[in-house]
Amino acid sequence: MNVTLNHEQRLFVIPTGDGGGYSCLGFDRCFDETSQLAERLGEPLPREEQRGKVEQYLKYQDLLSKAREIALGTWFHRNTPKAIRDILEGARKSGSRLRLFYGETQTGRDWLEEHDVIGTIGRSTGTLKVPLLIASSRSMGGEPILDHCVLRIIDVDTRRELYRNPRYVTPSFDLCHGSMID
Repeated sequence: MNVTLNHEQRLFVIPTGDGGGYSCLGFDRCFDETSQLAERLGEPLPREEQRGKVEQYLKYQDLLSKAREIALGTWFHRNTPKAIRDILEGARKSGSRLRLFYGETQTGRDWLEEHDVIGTIGRSTGTLKVPLLIASSRSMGGEPILDHCVLRIIDVDTRRELYRNPRYVTPSFDLCHGSMID
C-alpha cells in the first residue's frame, strides 16, 4: 500500500487507486476509529506510539475489512453520549423530524447553525454507517451528523425538547437597527 504521511498537517495521504487523486485521513481520527473498531470487534487496541504511523493505518484497514463481515449498526463518534445515540436511532426508525443544535460540548456554546439542522434521520451506506440528516422526503441522501457536537435536540412536530447538554447556554441576541459597525 502506497500511503504517505504529512506530519505537518497530521494526515495520511492515500492514492485513490484510479491514479487521479488522493484521499486524506487525519492521524487522530484514524487512531480513534481504529480504537473504536478494535473494541467493537474484540481486537487488541492500537498503542499510542502507533499514532501517525503507516502500521496504524494498515491496522485500521484490516479492522475495516473484518467489520464488513458483520453488521455494526449505526456508527457514532466515540464521544457521542448514549442519550443522543438512542434519540437519533429512535428517530431513524420512526421517521421523526428533528431540529439539531450543534456546538462546543465542553462549554455548551451554541454554534448558531441555521443550515442542515432540520430533517429526518437516515444513515449512510458502507462499512461504517454514520447517521445522516435528510432534509425532506424529496431529498436524495443527506449530510453526516456531527453527533458528538450535538448540544440540543427538539422534535419538530411536537416541539418537545428531547435532549439538552447540561452545559448548554441559550444564546442571547441584541437587536440593533441601522448600519453594521465594524
